Amino acid sequence: MVKDYFGYEDYPDGIGQTWAFADQPGNLSSRCIKGPFQGESLHTLWKNHEELFASRFQEFPFIISLVGPSEDLSIQVHPGKRTAEAQGFKMGKNEAWYFIRTDDSSIVYGHNAVSKEELAEKIRNEQWDSLFQTIPVHDGDFVYIPAGTIHAMGKNNIVYEIQQATDLTYRIYDYGRKDAKGNVRELHTEMALKSIWESQEEARPFPEKRTAHVGDGTITEYISNESFTVASIRCAGRARIKNKGYKLCTVVEGRGKINSQEIGMGDHFLISALSGGIETQGEFCLLITCEESILDLL
Repeated sequence: MVKDYFGYEDYPDGIGQTWAFADQPGNLSSRCIKGPFQGESLHTLWKNHEELFASRFQEFPFIISLVGPSEDLSIQVHPGKRTAEAQGFKMGKNEAWYFIRTDDSSIVYGHNAVSKEELAEKIRNEQWDSLFQTIPVHDGDFVYIPAGTIHAMGKNNIVYEIQQATDLTYRIYDYGRKDAKGNVRELHTEMALKSIWESQEEARPFPEKRTAHVGDGTITEYISNESFTVASIRCAGRARIKNKGYKLCTVVEGRGKINSQEIGMGDHFLISALSGGIETQGEFCLLITCEESILDLL
């Protein structure tokens, strides 16, 4: 679905997720396809051109993806800081989803158990219907998923996904599906339970967003915390916005220009910390992930 929706003609069929910005072990790093750093990896830029980011993190802190599953994803949970550090990672894994397109369905979010013992018993007895909570989602919804929150996305959604850069997931339930060798896919029940009950942050799916109008544009900031800031810029003409720090940008609708550079749906690009401002022109929607609040600069 990602290939067809965004027109990525060079992608193989069946691709349900693409990393837009990531720098993970095993040389899994995004690469510049044009511009002054064409051919260089995000890993190289982060290490050798710190001035582009002016970051407070030692390592690239995010995994930004476009997700379009053709079947329901497994029901899972991500670890908090303590559990992740015990596995050799430097941070936990808070996550968020912006729903670009939905079929107005629902997602799994949270559980109904009142104790760790009840949760473990329901999982052991496969009482899924009475265990998992669901919430409805619609086009344009932003859902925040703090570490330790049970969650799952269904098929027929197109989603912009933001994660902290700990590539660690614990599956609780996977519909009995099998891998390419015919084996039932591994579950991680004990680590999932540990992550759920170590969670320090209340799961509130729809954080209070803030909105501001700048020129012919509207900025909506969905969340801004120590993990990430996520915002959108919806432009219908021209606007100029102050900039501080780097911005990871993905165009999810329309066409236009950013700082005189042509952009279109499905494009990903970096606005560096060296840029003093963002000049927009055209009709488009841009999703941004960064480290600091955008609206606090206005």
